[in-house]
Amino acid sequence: MEYWRNETLVPALTGSKRRHTRLEARALHHLHTQITDPDLRQALTPSYRIGCKRIVFSDTFYPA
Repeated sequence: MEYWRNETLVPALTGSKRRHTRLEARALHHLHTQITDPDLRQALTPSYRIGCKRIVFSDTFYPA
């Protein structure tokens, strides 16, 4: 299951700019809904495009 979920991201990370932008927007939206403090949110916002480093799939990462 984990493998197939990651495989569905391949088109967004390797070719389609529209899909890449949508994926990045979803990740940033999740960050904004989880972190209310603007300074902390800024510190947690990556300075690189999504997919340049390993993507963490977790709903409990930010609350921790």
